[in-house]
Amino acid sequence: MNPIPRPLPFHDPPAAFLLPPTTPLALVVVGCGGTGSFVAQGLARLMDEHRRQGGPNVVLMLIDGDVVEPANCGRQLFAPSEVGRNKARALTARLSAVWGLPITAIPRMADVELLRTIGRGAPTHRKILIGCVDNATARRAIAVTMGNWAVTVDCGNAEHTGQVAVGTTNDPLQLQGALAMRSVATALPSPYLVYPNLLEDPATPPDADCAEAVQDNRQGLNVNAMVADIAVEYLTRLVRERRITTFRTQVDIRDLAMRSWPITPSALAESTGEPADLFTTRPAPRAWPYGPYLTEENTDE
Repeated sequence: MNPIPRPLPFHDPPAAFLLPPTTPLALVVVGCGGTGSFVAQGLARLMDEHRRQGGPNVVLMLIDGDVVEPANCGRQLFAPSEVGRNKARALTARLSAVWGLPITAIPRMADVELLRTIGRGAPTHRKILIGCVDNATARRAIAVTMGNWAVTVDCGNAEHTGQVAVGTTNDPLQLQGALAMRSVATALPSPYLVYPNLLEDPATPPDADCAEAVQDNRQGLNVNAMVADIAVEYLTRLVRERRITTFRTQVDIRDLAMRSWPITPSALAESTGEPADLFTTRPAPRAWPYGPYLTEENTDE
């Protein structure tokens, strides 16, 4: 990821992206490794407090096909006794035992078929997908299925930097007029419109996985936890307040720097490369398709 850019003077007051106040939510974490394990723990704490306060129902699902390896212990939220166990199942067993929460484990790698099946299930719940994966293949599967999710959150990091992006659509046309009401955002750009490089395979495959990179001091010890904390804060606001007013955050742990982008036309334009007026101008109304003599008023219907 590039260094955190210098903030622009956003003068517009931020709009709020809203979720219905009483609708049950389903949180689906894809990837339970360096970032995902910390996200899962943070969401369990959030769900426990939310339940104590009598909030609407929230359920959690963890998806990962990997097993715990010795290099994961300590660097990720796994213990030596869990080596050889599936990561999603190990986290689910531990978090359920501590908090008694409704957590489901899916011990397989996420693909388009699986994500579409889950996204189409539980119609009474608004579903939020939290991507904590480290490869373009998994992200492409998430991007293809974004239409099945109310909100998609992507978490990513490099050696000392990371980012969290929150979005609702991959289609720039669906962003037209998203801020026409000024104070409310009806759509947000996909994380993959903001960071298109996340869908691209690296020119040369990495020679080690995330855990090995940390162990070799090629990745900061705390970058995953920092990115996870930012993601959990976004989700805390969506679960408890049902609103957010920023849509992306970047962090550099080496410089102890962080920047968030508010939901404004200028910030959306900077993030997507689209003109700012795209987000404030409503689409032109469609022409009546039946000719000048047949109008809505004189049809039999």
